[in-house]
Amino acid sequence: VILMLGSNDMKKVFKQNEEMIGKHIRELILTIKRVSADKDPKGKECNILLVSPIHISEAAVTGPFREEFDAGSVKLSQKLAPVYRQIAKEEKIYYLDASKCAAPGELDGLHLNQAGHKSLSEAMAVKVWEILGEN
Repeated sequence: VILMLGSNDMKKVFKQNEEMIGKHIRELILTIKRVSADKDPKGKECNILLVSPIHISEAAVTGPFREEFDAGSVKLSQKLAPVYRQIAKEEKIYYLDASKCAAPGELDGLHLNQAGHKSLSEAMAVKVWEILGEN
């Protein structure tokens, strides 16, 4: 399972911080582990790749989504990778930092453009092949 949430958790209306988002991610991971073990005839949990989101840019504050995102959202996006990395370590799952290989497009500062999608998909493919090679 590849678990990658987008930037909606960073909308100002939700008033989330990195710890709260991390708590929710961990709950999803634990659910995936439980359900996958329940479904497996041998009770084995599936492999999980947790992908932290890209960093949103200042364009999200001034662009078409300015009503939903603010400077705090931009800062929050930059704080999530270490939280996700630590959760992945503690839960003994795989991890990829999307912000290391992709950035949002200039149009809205939030969504990947074609180059960003290509870069992220290539990084994810490498990681998935690494995971499959370990099993």
